[in-house]
Amino acid sequence: MIVEEKSFGSLNNVEYKEIFITNKHGTVISFSNLGARINRWITKDRYNNFINIILGFEDAKHAYEGRSYYYGASVGRVAGRIKGGHFHLNGIEYQLSTNDGKNHLHGGPNSFDMMQWDYQIKKEDNSVSIIFMLESEKDSNGYPGNVKIYITHIFDDNNNWTIKYQAETDQDTLFNPTNHVYFNLNGNNTEPVTNHLLAINAGQFAPVNKDVTPVGHLEKVDGTGFDLRKSKQISEIITQSHQQIELIGGLDHPFVFQNGENIASLESPLTGIKINMKTTLPAVVVYSHQEISKPLRIWGYPLQKYSGITLETQELPDAINQENFGDIVLKTDIPYESETSYELKHMIG
Repeated sequence: MIVEEKSFGSLNNVEYKEIFITNKHGTVISFSNLGARINRWITKDRYNNFINIILGFEDAKHAYEGRSYYYGASVGRVAGRIKGGHFHLNGIEYQLSTNDGKNHLHGGPNSFDMMQWDYQIKKEDNSVSIIFMLESEKDSNGYPGNVKIYITHIFDDNNNWTIKYQAETDQDTLFNPTNHVYFNLNGNNTEPVTNHLLAINAGQFAPVNKDVTPVGHLEKVDGTGFDLRKSKQISEIITQSHQQIELIGGLDHPFVFQNGENIASLESPLTGIKINMKTTLPAVVVYSHQEISKPLRIWGYPLQKYSGITLETQELPDAINQENFGDIVLKTDIPYESETSYELKHMIG
């Protein structure tokens, strides 16, 4: 395993790093201490060409320009939207900073995704770990408690990228982080992900409102285009006649795993590249990137609709305000732990 640290440029007079890892297959993956993010994943396609299969940024300034897209970033304290930025905890009412209309999104403004993280690199024979560390101070964007966060990215010779999350707090607070990686397994964002095959072992999904906050209940996927227990082409999913798809122009929905098999997969028939995902978390939010809120060039090409798709593992969004949506309270006496892995496979034929 080869590790190289390179400059990721500066932002507001702060210098950032990009750490490149190359395994025995020649596959390259990179991470940055700006947002503890994954930034590149370069591998061979079925034609033996090296391609980048995720959306990312050239440098820190580019990441700042495209910060509303959260490409590859660690987001938190809480992923997704909290309705009105408002919640009650232990009899106290809290109002968080809002950064998505009236709602609180992905931890609020100037949160995990744009912070400088400390890091350590640990090399093993067949893997490399990068341990990113951050202390989120009390009242940051309105959250109670000082929280210590450790996010470890591991890449190995079997083409597995694993994320381990750990956190502890000195006061009960909310915690529900994720990684906001966007895949485009075509290797070029001029080719939208509509040709990809998506499978999720989920028996239920959470309908959303127009502002993409959860309606507050779960629906069975049976008999709908949201049934992805057998893979479907993304173009078929996002063009189906379903009120939820028509409401927001594509996918931006939480899926709830079933039978203890918390797995999903994504495949490009064009390149023969497949990602197998598994997680200890109960849900995954899939976003098909139908909104282009800011024109941007990604890897030299203009951003377009459906340039990528996310698989964001987490507890259900807005869980603090919804019954039966899970528990996202981080308590002083119970540290947080979760793990998600993405396995890169090359399909034959």
